[in-house]
Amino acid sequence: MPSLHETTLIVTDLDRSVPFYRDVIGLEVAERRGSRVAFETGECTFVLEEEFDEKTFEAYNLPKPTGHRAEGVVTAFHVVDLDAIYERANEHDMTILTEPREAHWGERLFLVEDPDGYVIDVVTPL
Repeated sequence: MPSLHETTLIVTDLDRSVPFYRDVIGLEVAERRGSRVAFETGECTFVLEEEFDEKTFEAYNLPKPTGHRAEGVVTAFHVVDLDAIYERANEHDMTILTEPREAHWGERLFLVEDPDGYVIDVVTPL
């Protein structure tokens, strides 16, 4: 069975995005190299990549993101202390999309936007 190896979000500013994932979500930086920062999550590597140059987009045959880059993307993190993350998100004036709530499928969650507008689903099992 295939397994998820890496997820990459293309962000506009690493210096703005890294503190969100490190200080609010609680991920630890595993590697920082040039325009790439990797966080180990235990299951796969979560990567923030600051805007590729045109040649890199061309090499991967990818269009450069335009408009609201986060449209249609939701990234979920299972966490131990959802309330602490919610408090930190508020302290950092992040945009909270849904307040913490219990879902009928047995999880407690809230949604927050990262600095580029990616939707982050913060989840803990009940």
